Amino acid sequence: MTTAAPALLDMLAAALDMEQKGKAFYDEAAAGCVSKLGQQIFLHLAADEVVHLDRLKRIFASLKEREAWTEDWTALKMAHEDFGVFYHTLLTTHGKDVTPVASELNALTVGIDLERKSIAYYEDHLAHAKDEKVRTFLKRMIAEERGHLAALSDLKLYLTDPEEWSFEMERRDPDDE
Repeated sequence: MTTAAPALLDMLAAALDMEQKGKAFYDEAAAGCVSKLGQQIFLHLAADEVVHLDRLKRIFASLKEREAWTEDWTALKMAHEDFGVFYHTLLTTHGKDVTPVASELNALTVGIDLERKSIAYYEDHLAHAKDEKVRTFLKRMIAEERGHLAALSDLKLYLTDPEEWSFEMERRDPDDE
């Protein structure tokens, strides 16, 4: 095992804890949602956190048992590889019937904060990672967390300022989606 392994194991353990807290929060947020849209978004985020947890557990086990980083984690895919497409499908299906509820808006705010912290955590470790396998993993996690952040931020804007949301949608380049 390399000398970096203890630091790497510590990083993975902290990431496991962070992802477990995220899953618990999203499960709780989904249970408290009045709207089908909010409930589905939070349930999907909770499911994505399970994938993150499973990836982290595979890597952690591989490092502990075989003292090597394997690519086993890459086999674990999200239910919807493009969270933005999934989110927009839900919005089209359920969005017109949604009335903002304070508890759901608060959950969106907390979720946004969780995703920002996750991104910062993984970016900080990416800045120091030398091994290309670790860097690939961290880049994937950052991209997925950014997708979650974008969807939560977009939904919050949709619920709090539908006119601004419509304006933003018109301004977006369809190729950016």
